Amino acid sequence: MNSNIIPLTLRPHLVFFLIKELKGTEKTFAGFKCKTFDLSKDSLIGRFIIERLDKIDYPVRNVEKFNFFLEIKNTTRRRWIAQGKFFKVENLCKSFVFLPDQFKEEVNDLIEQQFRTVFYSYVIAYKDDEENISKAILKFIDKYDLFECGFSQMQLRKLYYRMKDGGGVCAQLQGRLSRN
Repeated sequence: MNSNIIPLTLRPHLVFFLIKELKGTEKTFAGFKCKTFDLSKDSLIGRFIIERLDKIDYPVRNVEKFNFFLEIKNTTRRRWIAQGKFFKVENLCKSFVFLPDQFKEEVNDLIEQQFRTVFYSYVIAYKDDEENISKAILKFIDKYDLFECGFSQMQLRKLYYRMKDGGGVCAQLQGRLSRN
């Protein structure tokens, strides 16, 4: 049976975030250990992707779940490279589909919104004063290994205050997701 794999690359910090937040199973793939995550077609992200697939020639049938592969490479002792991809395996006898680039960015934005919500809620729950804000941010960075993908305490501190001044978590739903 032929199959078509539809890749979706995630931003590196989202890979580290999802590794900690999603339930998955460890498997050996091409001689390397990796963790795989199944996403149901009925999940928010599954429905989001299915609705945005472009179909060529044939309709999509029997979409049961998505496979989500994360790859982390240790290039040196102190530096890690993270890469995350969603894959939808389709039987070419029944359909051929792809996810347009604009929607790949939207999936990243959807997961980014989750990341920011968790971050802001984590800091709000932890902090009592300015000193504790710094500690909360450092604990969050440590929890999700964000130093490994280039995040700094200053970047997340700016994000926290931008979200706080902008009205908190739900205010982010009213406008476009800021990139800085």
